[in-house]
Order: sequence, then C-alpha cells, then structure tokens
Amino acid sequence: MGQTIAEKIFSTHLRDEPFPGTYVLDLNRVLCHEITTPVAIADLQWRGKDRVFDPDCIKAVIDHVTPAKDSKTATQGKMLREWARRHEIKDFFDVGHNGVCHALFPEKGFIRPGFTVIMGDSHTCTHGAFGAFAAGVGTTDLEVGILKGVCAFRKPNTIRVNLEGSLPQGVFAKDVILYVIGQLGVNGATDRVIEFRGSIVDGMSMEARMTLCNMAIEAG
Repeated sequence: MGQTIAEKIFSTHLRDEPFPGTYVLDLNRVLCHEITTPVAIADLQWRGKDRVFDPDCIKAVIDHVTPAKDSKTATQGKMLREWARRHEIKDFFDVGHNGVCHALFPEKGFIRPGFTVIMGDSHTCTHGAFGAFAAGVGTTDLEVGILKGVCAFRKPNTIRVNLEGSLPQGVFAKDVILYVIGQLGVNGATDRVIEFRGSIVDGMSMEARMTLCNMAIEAG
C-alpha cells in the first residue's frame, strides 16, 4: 500500500522515535514573526540558551502589527530585530521590506515540496499548498525548533478530500474550504492531515490552493 505525502515526509525527516507513536523530525524551516517569537526568545535567554541551530534555516518577519501601534508591539518588533541581528539571520524582513508571513515566505522561495516547517502561528498549514508538512506550534516547540532544529509530532492520520468536477462561476477556493469545514466540523480534522486531491484542485492557481490550506486549520 502506498504512503500519504505526510508519511513520506515523516519517513525522510525522522530523527528519533523516543517512544511508540512519537516522532522527532528534522526541520527544514523555522518561521518567525514578532507576535509569538519574542516569548520564545525571552525564555531561551532566561535559560541561558540564546542561540540558533542554523541561521540559514530560520526566516523572520515583522508582519502582524506594522507599523507598531503602541509601545508593547514596538518592543516585540525590537526584540525580533535584535535577535535576528545577533544571530546573523539574513532572511529577516523588517518594516518597509515585509509582507504577510504566509505569502512572503513562499514568494521568496523558502517553502518547497517535502519540507518540514513550523511556526508559532495556527495558519502555518498554508504552506501545505506547496507539498510541505507545515504545522503551527506553541512556544515550547518553537523554542526547541530554534535551538535544535527538530520538533516532535504524533504521526497523524490523513483525511483525503477528493474535489472532482468544476466550480460554477462565482464559486472560489474559500467557498470550497468553507463547505469542507462544514462537512468535517470544527474538530473533525484535529491531529490529522488533510490531503486535497481531484480535478478541482488540479485546476486551481497556487493562490487558491493556499486558501484551501490556510483555512484547513478551522477544521481542527
């Protein structure tokens, strides 16, 4: 029996299986923005572990509140900026050279088929449109990713969504994914990978495929 794309990526990135059902994967990309990453930076500094596993694999952007709306968001941006400079992270996109993280990083060619990607952002699954295994993570996993270049996952089951036929005029990718979410429910894909297939997907632009994957998190 063939493997799903998630199973293929897991098998090629497996670093360790410390106990049954838990897989430690090597990461190709750790993506960062100014809202969630400063918490990880501060904790790593407090622990005396202010370092990165590979500055070339880490990409960072100030994108959620830009320009800063108050002193708190300005401080968050400052922390990310100084951290990127301190660790010579060359792919740091500051105010005036930035964009929405989930669009900017693919546009720069940082996301590729078969990659493993994490970010402290629930919509990191957007990058699944490019054939990557991309997951939003919490602060602890983000810290480990920054420090060691690995992340632990339970091997997920895959839900295959077949989208066949053609879309009527005026029906777009967002309509499709809202329908899929309605069928699965808001918890229907928790701890699972959704693999979109079929002629409708084949005919979609990359932007439309990104829309499908971006909103998939709303199914769990």
